[in-house]
Amino acid sequence: MEQKERLEQELKFLKESLEADIITKEEYNKGKQRIEDKLKELSEEPKEEKIVIKEIQEEEASDEEREIEEFARDITNNKGHTEKPAEETEEVEEEEKEEEAPEEGEKEEPKSEESEIIEEKPIKTNKPFLWAVIGIILIFLIYFFLFKSPAKMQDITPLSEKVVGPLEQAACGSDFDCREAGKVGICINPSTKEAKCEFREPVEVSLIVLNDQNCISCDTTRMLSVIEQLFPDVKKIEINSNSKEGKELINKLKIDMLPAYVFDEDITKTVRYEKFKRALTKVDNKHIINSAASGADYYFKREETPNTLDLFVDPELNSSLRAETNIKEVLGLFGGDIKFNKHFLSDDLAKELGITTSPTFLINNIIKFTGVQPAETIKNKFCQLNAIEECSTKLSTDIK
Repeated sequence: MEQKERLEQELKFLKESLEADIITKEEYNKGKQRIEDKLKELSEEPKEEKIVIKEIQEEEASDEEREIEEFARDITNNKGHTEKPAEETEEVEEEEKEEEAPEEGEKEEPKSEESEIIEEKPIKTNKPFLWAVIGIILIFLIYFFLFKSPAKMQDITPLSEKVVGPLEQAACGSDFDCREAGKVGICINPSTKEAKCEFREPVEVSLIVLNDQNCISCDTTRMLSVIEQLFPDVKKIEINSNSKEGKELINKLKIDMLPAYVFDEDITKTVRYEKFKRALTKVDNKHIINSAASGADYYFKREETPNTLDLFVDPELNSSLRAETNIKEVLGLFGGDIKFNKHFLSDDLAKELGITTSPTFLINNIIKFTGVQPAETIKNKFCQLNAIEECSTKLSTDIK
């Protein structure tokens, strides 16, 4: 279970890294496939082992049954005991008498009568003999299971391991597979035969988290989780964007969206900097995570326009068409109380705002969110900034 939870956590981290633009789509798909294959192996292994063992047990059982049957047959054929069953004794006597018949022709008729008399007698069961046979079979069974079964169980173990044992895997598929207390793990040549883990001393990294305490959508939890996994020795300082220090940083670093994540120059000394740097924008001696990577959604410098909703779409994408379908229910609910505008990604406004993803929603000209959303979710986000009577109405939670 521990391995399954670790793999699920790694998959979640991969998704967050993709959303933060830290890894490419190709890297995400490769890592996702690797993790899903491992999860599939974990879920299938017990089942396969059960099947293999069951097949072996059935094969053993059939062998045991055959040996027991043969042994019992040997006993009844006088190979395992000197005394014959009553029926067999009588049959043998008849055969012997028939063989002697030519020599004693004059006595043939009486012997025939005697034979007929014997056949007419009821067959008597030799109970002591039967109990002796049963006892011998039981002794054989005990011997078989005490002395032969262990040998076969030894054969089962290697076979089971060979059939259902874990497939040969690379030493690591990502940095997430390389863990050691107090170290930063790096996966060299991931998902290959040459893959190996290397461990480095962590480098202390300074991080400033610049945010507006009044922003209802500026949650930093997800992004900080990603940063802490990439840079375990990060030291963060939170600064209010409305404070004197915050305003100075905003002006100096030309920050136009919140929350903002600002690293010092020491980020370049970390072992993961090369992988992470494409998500960074350098200004002076600071390294800022770009808004596309950080998920920043608050255009705090723009003028707020109440009760407005803008949708940015790409007409060639199905996701945009679905977004337009889902938003119709919201527009129908609010009617004239909402001002709606549709834009294309090629429009100047989209370029000004740095919007490259479709669909993207913009509420009151200051807060954005992305993705195909059900009508209820769109309504709730809109109502966080706009108090309209119809906000209490429940809408569809299904994505159309």
